Amino acid sequence: MKIRVFVIFGATYSLLLGALAGVDNLIFGLLDWDATADGIDNLLGLLFFVVAILLSMTRQVHAMLGGAVDSCGFRGALSENRWSLMIGIVLITTVINLAVTLLSSAYLAEEMVWPLPLRTAVLSVVYGILARVIIVESVERMRYA
Repeated sequence: MKIRVFVIFGATYSLLLGALAGVDNLIFGLLDWDATADGIDNLLGLLFFVVAILLSMTRQVHAMLGGAVDSCGFRGALSENRWSLMIGIVLITTVINLAVTLLSSAYLAEEMVWPLPLRTAVLSVVYGILARVIIVESVERMRYA
């Protein structure tokens, strides 16, 4: 089940963040407006992160892919694996963010610009806290549903 959560999260987050980077590059090219300078990209990135986690923690999404367990078993599996899920999601998020940043900078500046290590570390901590809160809340929400 952990692998399925990681795959759903990684695919969803990659698609959403890739679309955001594409739209950002398109708007920058057409309107000469940099959304990253205004912080809009960071806010949308966090929103897409939350959406991707919520989709990967939803039993109905797992059922659509086949092989979902009953509600109590699903909640129990999420509860037992919450630390490994959090760590895996943070690692996946860091890799995806790094890839999108490098590809986007290579497209715009025609050279790969590495993100600052401190920024990457701080974002990983923020994503870890968000992942922990969302996973715990998802398990609690399933308990009372």
